[in-house]
Order: sequence, then structure tokens, then C-alpha cells
Amino acid sequence: SEREADGLPLADFLVLSTVLTGVSELNPQLGTVYLQSLQTSSQFDVTLVDLYEQAGFRSNTPPATVEELEAKGLFAQEATRQLADKIIEYWYTGIYETAEGEQAVATFVDALVWQTLFFTKPLTICGAPNFWAHPPE
Repeated sequence: SEREADGLPLADFLVLSTVLTGVSELNPQLGTVYLQSLQTSSQFDVTLVDLYEQAGFRSNTPPATVEELEAKGLFAQEATRQLADKIIEYWYTGIYETAEGEQAVATFVDALVWQTLFFTKPLTICGAPNFWAHPPE
């Protein structure tokens, strides 16, 4: 279809990603990187447009949770599960694949893993220099 030739719009990809990750207000710059990577990849048997439509986002009652996606059988089909898993992986790790198939880092500090694990923080972020040298009072 003509829509598939254009690929999935960023706004739709962010909606899909929000439901898959369970995190709202995703970074659109990262979304652009991940979207481009996924749309140029040849490793999936379904397109992002297929995934979006099969998930029911174009229906009158679009899914709002990952449980609703699961109920629609999205994770029961290998082709759609693989693409959905890759979207989740990109957002949580900040690592994506380039057009050449190489891994690249889109972000480290803003990877969702750090936002969702309340008990830790990125290894690059800490207190002032030598903050660890002084024991707490």
C-alpha cells in the first residue's frame, strides 16, 4: 500500500513505543533514530505499519497497555513478537542497529532502563569528584 511505502509516522511510532515500554513522554529524537533503524532493517518479516495495524491502533479502541497487545495475540506470532521485542530493546538499552547492521549507541544516560530501575543510576552519573572518598556523617 502507499502508506507502507511511506513507513510509519514518528507520532504513531511513539504511540506504539509508549504502549510497548509502559513509559510515556518518550524522547522524539531517540524515536527518530530507532524508527529509521527499524524501517531500513531487513531482518523482520513484518513492517512497523503491519505491527501498528495488527495491534489495533487504527481501531476505535486502540490498545493502552502491553496486556491489551498480548490479548490481541501480538506476542503469540513470532514475526510481530520479534519486531515488538526489538522496539522495547532499543528504548530500554539505548542501543540500535545502523543500516550496515552494526550496533550503535543512541543514548546511555537516557536509556529507559535507568528511568525504570529506581534503585540505581547510570554508571556515568555520580556525586562531585571524589564524593566516595568521604564517608557519610
